[in-house]
Amino acid sequence: MHPVTVAAEGETDLTIAKTVLRLAALHPGPVIACRGKGNLDKGLLGYNAAAKGAPWFVLRDLDNDAPCPGTLVARLIPNRSPSLCFRIAVRASEAWLMSDRERMARFLRISEALVPDSPDSLDDPKLELVNLARRSTKKTIVAAMVPRAGMARRIGPEYEARLIEFALDHWRPEIGRAKSQSLDRCIRALMRLASELGKSAQ
Repeated sequence: MHPVTVAAEGETDLTIAKTVLRLAALHPGPVIACRGKGNLDKGLLGYNAAAKGAPWFVLRDLDNDAPCPGTLVARLIPNRSPSLCFRIAVRASEAWLMSDRERMARFLRISEALVPDSPDSLDDPKLELVNLARRSTKKTIVAAMVPRAGMARRIGPEYEARLIEFALDHWRPEIGRAKSQSLDRCIRALMRLASELGKSAQ
């Protein structure tokens, strides 16, 4: 099957995107870390043009940029190529990771009851995840993911590295999709893309 080019805001999102791609039986090809949603948005028209010749998967956070994913997609790329799978994490990819409540609780060493049951409804999934890490019984998790007192940053020094580790080795999107509608929609869209690519290859 033709490899799928992947673009996302950063390295954590790329890891999440590749994990979801594999669940949909698609093969990740070249990857583009856009270093922020601003750069991703600027590149969208080019990605859309490139998708006319090969499949693409682009993942972006909703954040507070629009009231819903559909509104944001319509604004950013109204004439989307059928081979460009442009998906929005509500409101950030951290919500997708927290959707696997059991594994996230085990990874952070906290009670599963503390992990939100409806991660898509969170206003700030990143802050929620940092606050969960703050309650960890494992000192190395706290040191890695929680910013030190007096730091201007919202996250700890190894926050992204730990999320990449979780996405690679622990996260089960097939379980999490039951708790996150935006993740479920993404998986279903990628499965449709896989089916279309399979038909075109016959």
